[in-house]
Amino acid sequence: MRISSGIDLTYAVFDGIAALAGDPEGIQALAAGDGGLDETSLYQRATAGLDGEASLIAYVDIGGLVALGERLGLGEDPVYATFAGEFRRLEALAARVVAGDELLSTDARLLVSAEAAPAGAAPAPTSPPPSD
Repeated sequence: MRISSGIDLTYAVFDGIAALAGDPEGIQALAAGDGGLDETSLYQRATAGLDGEASLIAYVDIGGLVALGERLGLGEDPVYATFAGEFRRLEALAARVVAGDELLSTDARLLVSAEAAPAGAAPAPTSPPPSD
């Protein structure tokens, strides 16, 4: 699915999983069982503590998304430039949704680095995942 001239998204539904990725190889690896996001440090840090049965797990590599936007020209927008340093501190967002008979509960974690990443680069991890 083409979002813009520089962004394509790939999606698939299989084995009870709906997956959306900016790289078709991510979907292929997940479908083949060859590993995936759950083996990456950033995903592990973002989802730490969001354990248990879930109706939905959502994860966004915000640092990668910001870096992609800047490479595609977002950094040239003067309004964005005002807050660029703050956006570059954002690393990832993970959310877990549990649907009950009468209740829908959501837990989320937003990872923010202590310092902004350089323009066009995803933030580097700054701390290990919290331990419970």
